[in-house]
Amino acid sequence: MSFESRDEYNFYERQDQRSETPTTSSVSSYVLKLKSKRSLRSIEKDAADSSLLSSTLVAEEKNKQSKPFDSRNDPSVDKRQDQGSETRATSTVSKYIAKSKSSQSYRSIKKNADDSTLLSSTLATEEKNKLSKKQQYSKGIKTAVTIIVGYFEFAVKGTTISDGQFDVVLASMLCGEIVTSTCPKGKKALLKATQIDIDFVGIAIDTCRKTQDLGGGREEMECAVASVLACRGLRKYSNCKFNETTIDKMSDFIALETMGMMKEEIESDNISQNDKSLSSDANIPKK
Repeated sequence: MSFESRDEYNFYERQDQRSETPTTSSVSSYVLKLKSKRSLRSIEKDAADSSLLSSTLVAEEKNKQSKPFDSRNDPSVDKRQDQGSETRATSTVSKYIAKSKSSQSYRSIKKNADDSTLLSSTLATEEKNKLSKKQQYSKGIKTAVTIIVGYFEFAVKGTTISDGQFDVVLASMLCGEIVTSTCPKGKKALLKATQIDIDFVGIAIDTCRKTQDLGGGREEMECAVASVLACRGLRKYSNCKFNETTIDKMSDFIALETMGMMKEEIESDNISQNDKSLSSDANIPKK
């Protein structure tokens, strides 16, 4: 093709360039668009794969949770079970030992309390028995004094107490009350009487008679008899053996001592009365 001028040639060349430029631009845009679509599809595919993977993992986790766990093939579970069994066994043994110790402590405390109660009860009983023995001993002395002094006070001088009357005094002294020698209580008391009991009753009777012979009245005889019978429980006389000579000497001594003491008391009382009388006279105003 011929061109009339160079300007015309340039004009057509610029036209061709303009026509080529849009075509090249369009191709580039198409290529970029195609690449973008491919990238988008690739991203969507990756996202879909990731979503599918997440769904699969979630489903597997749910299946694991819903499915019962089989521990038969898991050694760690067996080990934990063994440790748990051992712990429970140890705890059970510890509880049993603690409970056993607690029971033993309770039994020990209860036994000590029972022993203490029994000891207190025994001591209280012994104390009561001691008091009752002392009271019975005192009552026995008073009862024997009443019978002996009563007999000599109303009996004719020179008479002696018979064996029957002697047994009444002895039985009444041991019982703490007046009883006959023929009643069951009196008979039982006489069977328990010791030789010391018999000897001291004899000394008391002999002392009462001698005190009366020395001029003593009821008060002097009561004092003499009581002083004899009160010595019956002394330990120093528990193994003594009295014969008639010893009894006679003892009764003489006690009768004389009793009368001497009573005489001194009477004289002391007279002196006191005289002193009071003189004092009273001294305080009388002179007329």
